[in-house]
Amino acid sequence: MIGREMEMSVAYPFFLGLIPKYKTAGFVGIYMACQNGTLLIGPAIGGIVIDCFGYVALFVCSALFVFAGLCVFLTVQSPQTTAGSEQGR
Repeated sequence: MIGREMEMSVAYPFFLGLIPKYKTAGFVGIYMACQNGTLLIGPAIGGIVIDCFGYVALFVCSALFVFAGLCVFLTVQSPQTTAGSEQGR
C-alpha cells in the first residue's frame, strides 16, 4: 500500500497538469475509474495467469506491462501553450 500511495502522490498532480481546467471533472473521473478498476481485476487476472502458466509467466507479464507503461510515460508530453495563455495548474 505504501508504494501505491507514493505513486498516487506523483501521478495525480502530473495528470492534472496535462488536462485543461474546464475538463478536470470528467478526466479525473475517468482516471480514478481506470486506477480502481485495475485494483479490482488485477488479482483475478494474476490468479488466472498463475493457474494456467505458473509464477514465471506472472513475472514476465508484469515486466511487459512495466515496459509498456514506461514507453507511454516517455511519449506523453504536456500540451504546448501559446503566448499569453495560462500554463496548466
